[in-house]
Amino acid sequence: MNQAPELVFVYGTLRRGGSNHFRMAGAEFVAAGTIAGRMYRIDWYPGIVLDPAGDEIHGELYLVSPEMLSALDVFEGLSAGEMEGSEYRRIQTQVMK
Repeated sequence: MNQAPELVFVYGTLRRGGSNHFRMAGAEFVAAGTIAGRMYRIDWYPGIVLDPAGDEIHGELYLVSPEMLSALDVFEGLSAGEMEGSEYRRIQTQVMK
């Protein structure tokens, strides 16, 4: 059974011009957008904690295949969807244009 593509908001190195944007090859760019949250530096990469009273964080919205979504999870440090013990979370949020 084919799964439908999903919308993914990216920020940091996955955005156009970022050092890891090549990982978005094959994804369909939908729009630039923002989310509300707090951005933190975690070692050499950024991390976000969603917060409706937080800052406006700029990023990009892409339509990605289930396969690409799995590959992005692996890039973020997950294997087989294991969230326990990981600082990475893939969660739903509202993106503003």
